[in-house]
Amino acid sequence: PPPPPPPPPLFFSPPHPANPAPLWSRGLGDVYKRQGVYMDDILQSEESQRFFSLISMLQRSAMMHLGMLPDEEGMIHFNLGEAKAAIDLLDTLQIRTAGNLEDVEENILKGLISELKMHFVRAPERQKEIEAEMKRQEELKETFTSPETAKSDTLIDDEEE
Repeated sequence: PPPPPPPPPLFFSPPHPANPAPLWSRGLGDVYKRQGVYMDDILQSEESQRFFSLISMLQRSAMMHLGMLPDEEGMIHFNLGEAKAAIDLLDTLQIRTAGNLEDVEENILKGLISELKMHFVRAPERQKEIEAEMKRQEELKETFTSPETAKSDTLIDDEEE
């Protein structure tokens, strides 16, 4: 008989087009590019662009530690302490720059922080979902690699007949 098909890959596929990732998770620049507006049009000065580069670094750090973005090796991590530290730094920057930002800059920063805080609250639930999916994928992999010891469903019980 032919060998069994290979197991499905053990990674998380990108979101289904019907349920895309939230716009903020794509990064600040990508949000506006999709709307036909570029960050250079919004952030007029080079100083603003550098400031939002810093904001983007902290945003990505928080997102990575909230399991929203994979690391360089494609792995998903949850480190709520690191995520909280990045969000707290963004909060501090918002407080310390109050009155010194353009309205649009202030709105972008405020919205970004709100989104991150909302995802921080949901992170433990998301972590459980991802861990359950990883376990399910591991069991499925075992079905193909070790069928004699893997879990299986009995469709017809020969002893009943």
